[in-house]
Amino acid sequence: MNTLQKIILPLAAAFALTGCHTAIMSDLSECPQYTVFTFDVKAPGAISFPEAVDELRVFAFDEQGRLIGEWVDGAVVFLPGYEMKTNYYRAGTTTFVAWGGYNLADYDFSAFVAGATLDDLILLMQQQEAGKLAADASPLFVGVATEPLTQAAGREGRGSVTDSVHFHLTQITNHIDLEITGLETGHEYTITFTAKNNNYRYDGELLGSDRFEWVPDDFLQTDEAGGTTLTVSYDILRFVPGAPGDYLIEVRDENGVVVYSFDPLHDFILHNQDDNPFRDHLDLNHDFDIYINLREDETPSPGEETYMAVQVTISGWNLVFRNQAL
Repeated sequence: MNTLQKIILPLAAAFALTGCHTAIMSDLSECPQYTVFTFDVKAPGAISFPEAVDELRVFAFDEQGRLIGEWVDGAVVFLPGYEMKTNYYRAGTTTFVAWGGYNLADYDFSAFVAGATLDDLILLMQQQEAGKLAADASPLFVGVATEPLTQAAGREGRGSVTDSVHFHLTQITNHIDLEITGLETGHEYTITFTAKNNNYRYDGELLGSDRFEWVPDDFLQTDEAGGTTLTVSYDILRFVPGAPGDYLIEVRDENGVVVYSFDPLHDFILHNQDDNPFRDHLDLNHDFDIYINLREDETPSPGEETYMAVQVTISGWNLVFRNQAL
């Protein structure tokens, strides 16, 4: 198979071809062979299926790790029990990986072409002007088949045979709703997001990359007598524990001076607190509502930021800085 297969799902009625499942038929050479892909999603209770997954792409690889096939379902509401039925048959061993999401056009699959090897297959976020990325990337899921599929040669004479391939899909996108309070009024603030996680292997594992900037479209500044509040929402790809600052958020004033910065993953989500519900379960948590209350440091050292966090709440979990007065 030298060309990339793009297969719209065959009609289920094809399974009912007359005679292919009977033992009295003398010539079974025309009976079709099938491969059925089935799926499940880790932590399904936290996922709204109709909104999270309605597009699936399954890729097939030969024994040398070359891409030899692709199947696309672009009109599916992903629900438990959903199956992708194909007429795939190839004598040999095939491995598979599946990608799913709400809108896969947000991601760059251009490297996924026929003949490409596993090392060549890199998924990227769709770049915008000046190397920036939109902040509202849609949910993205990935899963490698639980085991390779081996199909024997000469099956054409055995009648119709159906193989099954199963995928455990894992969400690798994270959504953050951020609210920061306690800033001094009379300033025009901006928020900048930078990260190093926009390149992925064929199986969703993070690759090293240069830092890139996220562009928030719904940033809001509210000035009241008690101070200024900043709110913004944004999406980011897979959180991977690493060095401080890998997922950096900076608050700047109108002069471009950084008055407060933090790494939401390193500083808060993975905070070393005994009752932290997120620290050991990043694969099960993908939506984070983060509230940060700041207090101005009246005597900052030269080069230090103007504010410090005195309390942080993450999706109802209260991270209290006990050494700071609230």
